[in-house]
Amino acid sequence: MLVFWGALPGFDRRLKGATVQQKIAAMKEAVNRGQEGLDLAIAGLKDASLQVQQAAYELLRSKSSTQSVKKALLEYNPYAFFECLYEIQVRLNAVNPTAISPNGKIIASGSGSKIKLWKSDTGEVLRTLSAHSKSVNAIAISRDGKILASGSDDRTIKLWNVHTGELLRTITGHAHGVTAVAISPDGNTLASGNWRTIKLWNLHTGKQLHTLEEDAGWVDFVAFSPDGKKIVTRSSSCIKVWGER
Repeated sequence: MLVFWGALPGFDRRLKGATVQQKIAAMKEAVNRGQEGLDLAIAGLKDASLQVQQAAYELLRSKSSTQSVKKALLEYNPYAFFECLYEIQVRLNAVNPTAISPNGKIIASGSGSKIKLWKSDTGEVLRTLSAHSKSVNAIAISRDGKILASGSDDRTIKLWNVHTGELLRTITGHAHGVTAVAISPDGNTLASGNWRTIKLWNLHTGKQLHTLEEDAGWVDFVAFSPDGKKIVTRSSSCIKVWGER
């Protein structure tokens, strides 16, 4: 193990020939020695060793209230550390749409005409939502995590209370099965897609606001931009962006 005393300047240079374990041990001691120690751990995020990077990342997460650390963590990509935590077993070919709540705590999945809500950290089933009469094709969760919208082959959109499972509203008006749904960032507007049509609805009343005509077949994806000023749709042959000129 490397041990150091006194001032930190120049210490990072002496680590260049150190082993992975020596670097990790040094960073563990350094992060509690002020800004210069934090800078040493931040430099560890760029080390050639993924093991050193991961150790630096974990150490810095406990110091994320510091502005320089917060900035470094925002700029760092931790996905290299991802691994499968667990699997949720379902019937073969039974899962259609899937969504995760904005706070990352709930997973929603469509299976046939039902929707299941799961705890994302354990895979435990929280509740099952049953009201559609045909297959669920699309799911969206509002930014505040309170409302889930589902679109189905039964030509309806249903709105649910995520926390209680209560069916809040059923929206009708599509001539074909609903194949895409999205909720605007401000939580006021619902977009839905099906055969050559995108419809916009007031999320709170279910009133239809507008219809966008598509000419390229089934709309199987719809999304709002982060500021809510554009809508992106995908059909069988193209992607379209909708908004004000």
